[in-house]
Amino acid sequence: MMVRATDRDEGNNGTVKFRLKEDTTEPQGFPSELFYPYFAVDSSGAIRTTAIFDRERVDQYSLQVIAYDLGIPDSESGN
Repeated sequence: MMVRATDRDEGNNGTVKFRLKEDTTEPQGFPSELFYPYFAVDSSGAIRTTAIFDRERVDQYSLQVIAYDLGIPDSESGN
């Protein structure tokens, strides 16, 4: 899966990066005896995982992706 975001600013203020909101990567009710799929999002917005999914065990995952720029102050921290 891919996510996209744009920022019309120039330089670092227009460079968009992505990260996953940490508390959204673990599905509720996931069977503890199973390997938990590790999710990651790269700088292009590609969401990847190292897991093989089994829909019969877990039928849905919910992730929140945060887009932020590299400007000062950076848009991620609000500083």
